[in-house]
Amino acid sequence: MRAELPTVSFLGVAALVLVAPVVASSRNIPVLSLAAWLLCCNVIHGVNTIVWAGNNAVHVPAWCDIVTRILLAAQIAIPGSALALVLKLRRCALGQETTRRTSTLTPDLLLCFAVPVAYIILHIIVQPHRFDITTDFGCVASIHTSTISIVFIWVPPLIVCLTTFGYTFLAIRARLASGLFFFSHMQDAPRVSVLAFIRPLIISVSICLVSLSVTIFSMAAHLISIGGLQKWTEETWSEVHAEMSQIFVVPASSSLILKSVEAEWWVIPTYTLVFVAMTALALVSGIHADRLKPSGVLPQWFRNSFRWNSSGDAFAQTKGLSGQTLCSSPSSPTSMYEMKSAGWHDTLRPAAPAKVKLSPLVIPAAPSDRR
Repeated sequence: MRAELPTVSFLGVAALVLVAPVVASSRNIPVLSLAAWLLCCNVIHGVNTIVWAGNNAVHVPAWCDIVTRILLAAQIAIPGSALALVLKLRRCALGQETTRRTSTLTPDLLLCFAVPVAYIILHIIVQPHRFDITTDFGCVASIHTSTISIVFIWVPPLIVCLTTFGYTFLAIRARLASGLFFFSHMQDAPRVSVLAFIRPLIISVSICLVSLSVTIFSMAAHLISIGGLQKWTEETWSEVHAEMSQIFVVPASSSLILKSVEAEWWVIPTYTLVFVAMTALALVSGIHADRLKPSGVLPQWFRNSFRWNSSGDAFAQTKGLSGQTLCSSPSSPTSMYEMKSAGWHDTLRPAAPAKVKLSPLVIPAAPSDRR
């Protein structure tokens, strides 16, 4: 039994739960999607490594039918969420995040959820078995290696990763072209703005670098294990799906396939480590910037998150938001768009409406009648 496998998985679950309040405060679809996919994958990996520790027997086929599709979808959903995060950064740098808020939801939802669903559907074309079982790692999706599987299974994640690298460059260029990369007009802004911009870039680029490397390795391992590329013909469809109801146990002699399964398994803890580390850095930088004041950003956020606000306070906060432009909260690993109002604390805590003192009203006395 490899005790490190379930330990790493459940440590990842615990770390994601700890940073969940910070992630939830971002209200950012790519960030929430990353956290959700990583949490699901870590839970699945933890259960699988316990059930199939040291054995490759068939346990709970219904469980495998569900989790193999979730893990397969995560192969493109997590890089897709990273791409959506970079697109959001670029929109923030160009000042488009608040002017076109409704239209920007469409690419986020497509990349984070719709594309993974389409990816699962396309996998049915190249699915030779119900699922595969490996020792220590449990059930994984079954893939028939051919030209079609390369196009439908391995090429889409590569395209998403390469697109992320391209938009990362465009986001940095747009940020530099805006002339506000260091926010020199705001107190303490250089440190805050640079961290808020670099954190999501590190998350997205790291995820796509790992995904690109493991996808290429997995594709090469499958091709080498069958002795080369197989062409897809009209008869291939019936041959591939002839044993689709059967469960295939990967033998110990298929060392390359087992190594690719293990490599794909370890990418989830790697993603989780990067995501949690950058989120923790956001939390630490937010505490430092807030200078631990009782009325600071983080205490205010906790009061708003865990206690109901009165209707009068909510109305006052709504009025205090006028004249401000907000992309996302700086306590999350997302980008912060330039604020019109001065002061970093205005990004989370709206200023109270100013009270105008009116001079006392003086009514002149009526003139007396003289006769």
